[in-house]
Amino acid sequence: MSFQQNNPQNTLTRVLVILIAAVLLLIVLRLAGCIGGESDSADEVASAETSTEAQEASADVQASTGQSGENGQSDASSSPTSLSSSDGTEASGSQASATPADYANIDESALQNLLGKKVTKALMKKAQTNEDAAWIAANYQNYEQYGQDQQVKLLTLASRETQALAFVRNYTEIETEASAGCDTLRSGAMPELYQWDTRWAWVKYSEHCIGTSGCGVTALAMVYQGLTGDTSKSPYDLSVDSVENDYVHSGTDPDFYAFEAEKLGLTCEEVSVSSSNLKSALKKGSIVIINVGPGDFTTGGHYIVAYAVDGLGKLHVRDPYSAVNTAKTWDLDSVVGQAKRLFVFSK
Repeated sequence: MSFQQNNPQNTLTRVLVILIAAVLLLIVLRLAGCIGGESDSADEVASAETSTEAQEASADVQASTGQSGENGQSDASSSPTSLSSSDGTEASGSQASATPADYANIDESALQNLLGKKVTKALMKKAQTNEDAAWIAANYQNYEQYGQDQQVKLLTLASRETQALAFVRNYTEIETEASAGCDTLRSGAMPELYQWDTRWAWVKYSEHCIGTSGCGVTALAMVYQGLTGDTSKSPYDLSVDSVENDYVHSGTDPDFYAFEAEKLGLTCEEVSVSSSNLKSALKKGSIVIINVGPGDFTTGGHYIVAYAVDGLGKLHVRDPYSAVNTAKTWDLDSVVGQAKRLFVFSK
């Protein structure tokens, strides 16, 4: 009997062929989708979870910046038009974030020629979000009929005082008709009245109207109400007395104060301008009308009311032409440095 010896090289070749065939078979089966399904499914789930997390993170970021589109979906380009109240009902919201339509009609270069860069910049900033301010800036020529000085004064007021925008937008000058008296005054409070309050602002007074020329009578109305608590005398009521008794000369004549104080049951004493006189009067409980010249309050002449000095030595005032100035406290010596006359009122 004879035996055939195996060739190791042939054996190795057969093994390699078998391995290659097996690998090819696995590749074909995988391409056909017969194996590996569980692994693919796990990959898809992980991918879906990652996508969901990314979407939720994006929604959280946009929600924190107030960007919300329809049906609660995140939408960076949307603009909210309503707000939800605390009880879940939908409440109408302002669209202050939207640029008013009139903004596109503003001739900024023409405004700069008339008002200068600083005032124009302030007015343009208000016009970006406030419809009244945008209309005023776009229709600045409407005020030419009152003269350029008045036109500039009105536009400057609009640039500085948000509360005065309704007065400027609807500006007119009429002979009479106004609200007599004022609102109820809180006990112990110093009244805050403005000559451009639309209850009396357009009433004809001096060269124009109370809104731009009635600081003197508005200041006196605050003094009277502050000392007596009686709100029956408004700037309009006092303007009638001023006109009827011929105390109007490019604004309110300072001599009107002594005349009207007697009628109102008050005392009025003019004292020399000094920080000590002003401080002394206020500490006694008097209220002082200060006639100021060019400076922080005016470029010409103006009346403001000083009613207190606080523990830090700061002066508290009511500026009948400016809610912005009224909200501040002032260095007493600085205000006195701008003063021309001091009128001390007592009950």
